[in-house]
Amino acid sequence: MAGYANHWAMGSVVKQQLASLTNLNAEDFALIGNASKGIARVVSSVDWRVGDNTVVADVDYASGRFSLARLTSMGVENRVVPADDNFIKIEDLLAACDAQTRLLYIIHVNAHTGQRIDLKRLSESIDPNVVLLVDASHSLGVMPVDGNYCDFLVASTYKFLLVTHTGVLAWNQRRNMGFNPLSVG
Repeated sequence: MAGYANHWAMGSVVKQQLASLTNLNAEDFALIGNASKGIARVVSSVDWRVGDNTVVADVDYASGRFSLARLTSMGVENRVVPADDNFIKIEDLLAACDAQTRLLYIIHVNAHTGQRIDLKRLSESIDPNVVLLVDASHSLGVMPVDGNYCDFLVASTYKFLLVTHTGVLAWNQRRNMGFNPLSVG
């Protein structure tokens, strides 16, 4: 097998390995440039309307916060939840959500504090109509990350997966049936 076919075969192997780390299907994964590109693709896939809102913690990773902040020009409110002494409380995230919340972005393990978010608890408490986007860049490869508890999972592989600078985007098709990003490839 040569060239391009080899490339696709290796991609399939990597996706199988990612599936075994996240309890998702290999077909749920795309290998992309970085986690930020995955965040942008997920954000671009939502049919935003004036009056919608997003929820993010103030200590979450900048690329997620900034991607959501850009939506304000479209009439989308970006609700930034303050951490309590650098600790993100799930209760505070949930309290910021309402009937107009379309997306909640959260980091599974915070790079600054090491706090791990209980994805099961968050997933079971959030309205099922809210897209739950989880950045697992600081947990994938270090600890169990159950992708069944989120709609989308992004990660950067150069951190704890210890490989070249590549991004991971996983779409949990069992939880979220609709995904139509503005860019593909």
